[in-house]
Amino acid sequence: MNKLNILIDGNFIAMSEFAIFSEYGKSKSPLKTETNQIAFIQGLANKLFYAINALPKGGNVIFCLDSNSWRKSIFIEGGGYKHSREDKDGNKPMMDLETKEIFYSLLNEFFEILQDIGIKVSRVKNTEGDDLLFKWAKYFNENNENAIIISADRDLIQTVRGPNEPFTIQWTNKKNANKIYAPRGWKDAWLSESKNTIFDFNIIKDQTIINKLMRDQEITIVEFDPQLFVFKKILIGDSGDNVPSVWSFSTKGKKGQDKIVRVTEKKVTTIIEYLKTQFDLTDANMMSLWDDTTFIAYLSGVILRVSGDIDDANKRLRVTDNLYRNARLVWLTEKSLPVNLVSAMDEHIQASAELPTARDRWSRKKLLEGTRFDTGSGAPAKMDPFAGMNLDNLV
Repeated sequence: MNKLNILIDGNFIAMSEFAIFSEYGKSKSPLKTETNQIAFIQGLANKLFYAINALPKGGNVIFCLDSNSWRKSIFIEGGGYKHSREDKDGNKPMMDLETKEIFYSLLNEFFEILQDIGIKVSRVKNTEGDDLLFKWAKYFNENNENAIIISADRDLIQTVRGPNEPFTIQWTNKKNANKIYAPRGWKDAWLSESKNTIFDFNIIKDQTIINKLMRDQEITIVEFDPQLFVFKKILIGDSGDNVPSVWSFSTKGKKGQDKIVRVTEKKVTTIIEYLKTQFDLTDANMMSLWDDTTFIAYLSGVILRVSGDIDDANKRLRVTDNLYRNARLVWLTEKSLPVNLVSAMDEHIQASAELPTARDRWSRKKLLEGTRFDTGSGAPAKMDPFAGMNLDNLV
């Protein structure tokens, strides 16, 4: 049965609701009062069901969350992974330590309420929510089921899969940038209600719902090559997560000033052109030779030469180390994940996958019935789950 499973990026939806709520409340301590706590949780429930109710209901709903990240143990010169996300006292850009403690306490209450109605809350020690979203999508695809990830985190678009197989797509439901990210060919292969689906009424129903969603909300479909996206990200790095370029060096500018040269988008385009002349590579399979040491050695030399640096054996080794480091930091694949965490996630998913659900309570009103959040409030009415967010500094 090729049903659609809904995977929620819980950290993003929670932090985006806080961003809207704290602006709405105009307070330095927006969660201190009982009234504000109720309003915050009601707003968060609104965001959740606004997305869920727009999609087919045949599959599971998984709410994935961060734990302390294993990536923070990876050495990065000049600072660790995501080191700029908190100050020395543990404060996030939008909240002080006291507010942060209240925020996570409220989330724990909310997660218990979700679990009571069969929305699975997925969290594994030392594992990021991105890792879990990747693993859950993989689990459903391997069981001949489709998945849609709801998130504005651009890192996650690398998880898309398809088109001529069980698919994973990502829906970024922002008011001003409402998009579905999908692998090339997905729209024509699946959404067009092709001959392959005419005997599966579940698929036809899902297609009808998603077609209506895209028409009503004017969603743009962005089709791309996920392997090319990953390859570029490894080479360029990610300043928002404090992942450096795979190679940088200091040189003198035209006026004699010191300047730092890094691998840029333009340089990566040139690097890819060199690689395609030497190897059987396309945009769709750019990561296919990653385990080939000859390829990595050649790539390291090309990076040095395109960057304008001297290509020597010692520098190639350093570039190679940086390539493997960046791959571990940005590539969502079991090749990059620690073996023990892969096992822990597999056990967690197997244990969670068949938990019972209570779909009759899948609404904001019924979700909060009987809880301390089941009361009137002045929660903001905005429906954009990601409005007002600085995506580089939230999670």
